[in-house]
Amino acid sequence: MIKCFLSHSSSDKIRYVKIVADNLGHDYCVYDEYTFEEGMKSLDEIISTLESSQIFVIFLSNSALNSNWVKTELQLAKDNLSKGTLRKIFPIIIDKDIDYTDARIPNWMRAEYNIKPILRPKLAARRIEQKIRELLWEDNPMQKDREQFFVGRNESIEEFEQRIYDYDRTKPVCIIASGWKEIGRSSFLKHCIRKLDLIKHSYLPPLIDMGELDSIDDLILKIENLGFSDTNSIGNLSSMAKEEKIDLLSRLLVDIKKCREILFISDHLAIVSRNNTITDWFLKLLNNIKSIDSIVICILSSYKISYSTYRNLDHLFHIHIPELSYDDRKKLLGKYARFTHLELPKEEFKHFLDLQFGYPGQVYFTVDLINKEGIIKAKQQSYQIVNFSREKAFLLFQHYTTRHFDLLAVLSKFDFIDYNLLDVLVDGKSDYKQALSDFFNDSVCEHIGANKEYIKVSDIIRDYVLRHRIDVPHEFHERIKKHVDEFIDTIKEENFDLADYFFSLKEKLKDDINFQSKFLIPSHFIRVIKDLYDRGKRYNDVITLANKVLRGPQQIEKNIVDKIRYYLCLSLARTRNTKCLSEVQKLSEPEHSFIKGFYYRHMRRYADAISCFEKVLEINSRFLPAKNELVGALISLEEFDQALILATQVYQAEKTNPFYIQAYFNCLVHQDRADAIDAEIQELFKAMDNVALEKAKEMNASMHALYQAFYLKDKAASLDIINDTISQHPESTYPLINKFRICNFFDDILCMEETLTQLGKYINEKSQFYFFLISAQSQLIAKKTTISDAFVHIDSKLSSFPLSARNTLKEKIRKNKTIGLFLDEESV
Repeated sequence: MIKCFLSHSSSDKIRYVKIVADNLGHDYCVYDEYTFEEGMKSLDEIISTLESSQIFVIFLSNSALNSNWVKTELQLAKDNLSKGTLRKIFPIIIDKDIDYTDARIPNWMRAEYNIKPILRPKLAARRIEQKIRELLWEDNPMQKDREQFFVGRNESIEEFEQRIYDYDRTKPVCIIASGWKEIGRSSFLKHCIRKLDLIKHSYLPPLIDMGELDSIDDLILKIENLGFSDTNSIGNLSSMAKEEKIDLLSRLLVDIKKCREILFISDHLAIVSRNNTITDWFLKLLNNIKSIDSIVICILSSYKISYSTYRNLDHLFHIHIPELSYDDRKKLLGKYARFTHLELPKEEFKHFLDLQFGYPGQVYFTVDLINKEGIIKAKQQSYQIVNFSREKAFLLFQHYTTRHFDLLAVLSKFDFIDYNLLDVLVDGKSDYKQALSDFFNDSVCEHIGANKEYIKVSDIIRDYVLRHRIDVPHEFHERIKKHVDEFIDTIKEENFDLADYFFSLKEKLKDDINFQSKFLIPSHFIRVIKDLYDRGKRYNDVITLANKVLRGPQQIEKNIVDKIRYYLCLSLARTRNTKCLSEVQKLSEPEHSFIKGFYYRHMRRYADAISCFEKVLEINSRFLPAKNELVGALISLEEFDQALILATQVYQAEKTNPFYIQAYFNCLVHQDRADAIDAEIQELFKAMDNVALEKAKEMNASMHALYQAFYLKDKAASLDIINDTISQHPESTYPLINKFRICNFFDDILCMEETLTQLGKYINEKSQFYFFLISAQSQLIAKKTTISDAFVHIDSKLSSFPLSARNTLKEKIRKNKTIGLFLDEESV
């Protein structure tokens, strides 16, 4: 391992050198706090540690140049360089009052080295890291080749070069590369700017992540955290006007340019929207800095920008990165196979080549799978290669242990996290460290930040974890709460970790929605609101907090306001609050019609809901949540054939989503028996079985019970399975609901009564299952006494629901067609 000896004066330790050492990491540093016992630094120890170091970094300040220790270390380093035991000396001026002409700097150093000031410690760490990487590449050329692996894309490269070398136009300050995640946007941009000699080959650009819930405030704080500027805006942003924030961002980007850096931003809907427009504050920012006249920002966007809208902005250049062409796939597969010393016979090469869709990551996955499993097994697992991107999470999770899932749940609570905080939360346990190592090997996690000091779970994996509600294990709860409380008690403007700041304030606000602090920014509120909705199901808290933010004095961007109002409307719909219909008027399409449909479905106004969801799909045919909600509404009306068409589309789009699997199953299980239908149902059982979640096990068991009942008409088998499911999952209401459905299907009145007695212990008027409970009770009354008695029960207990919903229920009970009603359990 490459070691750096950090030579410095003790007076520069806290303000500068410790920050450098912490950013580089313990493994790469010889630094007194890490290496020497307190008060035990000796000449012998210095000589010994210098002998094991490959790079000598000297931090030049007034106090360092007057230090005898530093002079001794420098002379020893010069001797070791002459002997060849030391490979590089890297002098850095860290004092604004001295320069390279200072007489105290040895003549040989002034003659041989380009000595420049680097007054910001994080920037110094980046420059040292670059020196380390250069030596690592000298020692291991294959590592250099792997890091810079690139094949083809000649047409895109030519388009890039033509724009950069077009001297009739202003040079762009911002490049936007659009394309699917893992299509190679970052690799393409780095290859191009290296090819143009804009950066060294060993240079890695600083990378920050901007998500859909991030605002201009987040970008300011994330750029400041890179360490290229002296500003610190934490605690001040809430009182700043938008124009002030844009001016501040402009100064930050000028500082980045002065540091000869190019900022990479991985953007998912914070800057470039779904409708191919750029947020207004970012456009104003680019206009402010266009005089820089060279590239300072590269954006990796999932979405293209509108050519007609932005084609006249010379300071902005957009290039779309398509899938690799067939020839480029062939070149990359062959080159990477040779790189890993894999010999592929011609026929086998053709087989694996034909499985590629043009994602570079898919090619790497293919070769790695063959190297790991062998050609025969890899061919048997060809479906994994075909579904590489869509089912990446599922494929990886098959091999993970409980420890992996526990750690993944913790990491997914953070947008990003540093090693120190993670070590506190996992209590230093080595098995978690091994799990983290596996995550990096599997590309589940990546490094971001100026010096790659933060850990971030990949978007695909994090989305899977959050959507499938993989919970943080109990052992972490107290540690997290204790840490959050300590952070809130000690937070200061000048002393905080950015990842901790985003996380701890979010957790505190989630725990106490009345919490107030000058450190809160809009993204804290929207993240808490989303978390309360998605994971906590605390809909009333969402309503309270959303109203508080929307009516507050703080200036918030329109896109963040729209997201907050979206969750407000969803929560109003779930609580059947009529205010939803007035609040939704402030949202644009397709969200406006989707929310209205969602509200009508919860009010059991299925015809109105269907009309709204159909309008959404006319606007955007790929809006999966709307399709799935439409499936649910159609099932509730027992329009199984019509629902089946849509449920098939939803399932095919996302085969690992257990709720989409369940919706598709609910359509199939009510079809007439046929071999093709049965084969499809068996595929769904297998798909659900492969979802590595406890909830999926429960859903799969219930599906087996319903299959025995509705499809095979086997009452005994279905009741045996559902009773086992109830015993295995006593905390869930759904197995009991499914038992009632089975009992109702077979007209078993005694079983219906027993099941309703159990359900009555868990369901009250405020429960999401209340409509189901009254519907079930009414069905039982109709079977035991008269339909008229059932209707009286409906009007008495469901008076808060629309007349149309009650009439629909009455009609179904009159016709004894209530299967669909009892399927209306789960929604967005």
